[in-house]
Amino acid sequence: MSNLQGTCPTLAPDGKLTDEVRRLYHQSISRGELTTFIGDCECIFRFGLPLGSSYYKRIAIAAGFGSEYEQVAKIDETIELLDQIRAILGILDAPEMAEVLGMMGLDHIPNPGYIGRTPFFNFDAKFDPGGDTHYTFAEAQDALHLGHLAWAGLLSTLTRNAHHQWDYCLERGVYCVDGKTEQEIVDGYLLFTDFAANPDEDRLMIRYRDLLLPTNKEIARAIFRDMGIYAAIDAAKAKYGGDWRDHLVPEFIALSVIEEATKISVELMAYAIAEVGNRMLGDVFDTQPITNWVGPFLPYASRFQLPEGN
Repeated sequence: MSNLQGTCPTLAPDGKLTDEVRRLYHQSISRGELTTFIGDCECIFRFGLPLGSSYYKRIAIAAGFGSEYEQVAKIDETIELLDQIRAILGILDAPEMAEVLGMMGLDHIPNPGYIGRTPFFNFDAKFDPGGDTHYTFAEAQDALHLGHLAWAGLLSTLTRNAHHQWDYCLERGVYCVDGKTEQEIVDGYLLFTDFAANPDEDRLMIRYRDLLLPTNKEIARAIFRDMGIYAAIDAAKAKYGGDWRDHLVPEFIALSVIEEATKISVELMAYAIAEVGNRMLGDVFDTQPITNWVGPFLPYASRFQLPEGN
């Protein structure tokens, strides 16, 4: 296996990945100097759109409601904002909105909790110093350095993998609404590097009556959005780009707010992860019945909805 020694500069002393390192990384792959590597691309498969999905942010931005979206976190206020967007005359035909909905194969704007029949995919950069950068399929293929045949094989395998994870989880009373896979190339062979139904990478949800409850870090994301942390991050990124982390506190938000959101999130995640773990693995965690702890989750739950005809 070749490496980057003598070809690519090392990371800066603070450990940051730079655009120059990333550029030379891709050059080394293209020249064949690096034959075993992690693809600079992450694939997200989605069976639905729960509360907190990044697609709702895209929908809001496409409608010109990006700043308003940053102010909502709970299910009722999110649906209220979506109703305002749906009321805009001709909004579904607007090019930006049509592009977002087209990526999901939808002809309408569903409420959080919508579950589709088949998965759809989107791709993000893995090593972009500025954070997640959305790729088109062509850009993702290029980032992975795959030929057309290998790319077609990847899409086919991703689809089978997504269905397998969905079925496996549903048999255990868990909804795998979306998940992530990463790719490694070993001497031209394409391999997955993530585990199926990974509770860190997959959005594993619990159905409670007509609701889908967020679990693991998804409830944390809801709390962080509700307490304004994501809005602060977006503002920091807009001003400082890839160096936003160095300026987030205290310029955009107080450290005490982040600490409080973290404390609340960890307490709620403990219940959710234990419940999912018991359903997936058997009774391995000593936890309370769901009715004892579900209350704080309800404002952040999605309302389960299948496509018409299901």
